[in-house]
Amino acid sequence: MARGEVGNDARQKGFFIQTMDQAEVDTKCLAFECFSHMGSLTHLWSAMNDQTPHHDGPLSGHLVLDLAQGEGGLMSLTGEPGAPAKAGTPVADLPAGIFGVSGVLAALLERQGTARGRVVRTSLLSSMVGIHSFQGTRWTVAGEIPRTTGNQHPAIAPYGLFRCADGDLRLAAGSESLWRAVAEVTGLDPDDPRYAGNAERVRNRTELAAELEAVFSRGSAEQWIGRLDAAGVPWSFNGGGRTRRLPPPTLGQHDRSVRDWQDLEDAARDTGPARAPTATAGAPR
Repeated sequence: MARGEVGNDARQKGFFIQTMDQAEVDTKCLAFECFSHMGSLTHLWSAMNDQTPHHDGPLSGHLVLDLAQGEGGLMSLTGEPGAPAKAGTPVADLPAGIFGVSGVLAALLERQGTARGRVVRTSLLSSMVGIHSFQGTRWTVAGEIPRTTGNQHPAIAPYGLFRCADGDLRLAAGSESLWRAVAEVTGLDPDDPRYAGNAERVRNRTELAAELEAVFSRGSAEQWIGRLDAAGVPWSFNGGGRTRRLPPPTLGQHDRSVRDWQDLEDAARDTGPARAPTATAGAPR
């Protein structure tokens, strides 16, 4: 339902109420105030679900969007040294949705025993903090402040992107045996004191990357991928085909199918058991 339609159209209000009454899960995006145009419908929603939807947390009253990448610290870990960068996809939104789904599934499971719905909250900021992974523990455990390292892994070398004669490839030497395999393929000395262990390779990452690229530049990415693959070294290539996908639905595209579903639900309710309250997922910013 488009913003503004619900507050002024009695038919749309009925559609909204009927849908809420029959839904298993209700999701809301942005701060709950965004739904103030629905007027009394927010109170009806609360009464129907025996819960008062609310949101809280840092920046919950602000429209943060994917700016959470900066607020949550991700940009300080992404990009070339001295040049923080935003990720190319909305990486704040995606884990927030995944965490929200996990919470909804837990709420639905809980409902089987309590017969009550629950408000599930997630946020962009918390999702960013939640995916810091080992970069977060570098601070909490080791007291180190992580910095940007470009296309190279901050704690393992060689592990990153390297230029070939006709493009780029990525390889991951995540163990000593894999490092020796890379050295054998490229002709580098695996026992060079500068690269004898992972700590030394990380310390001399720039020098190591330059030596590897000097070797990789002598052949195509496809040639090097074949050699790395034969040696058992994990790799990826920046390329590949595309798969055709369906576009997102247009406004009102599924109204008819939703109304048909409501009719079926009404018929089932006349003969079936009462439904349990709705589990609710909200996504404050």
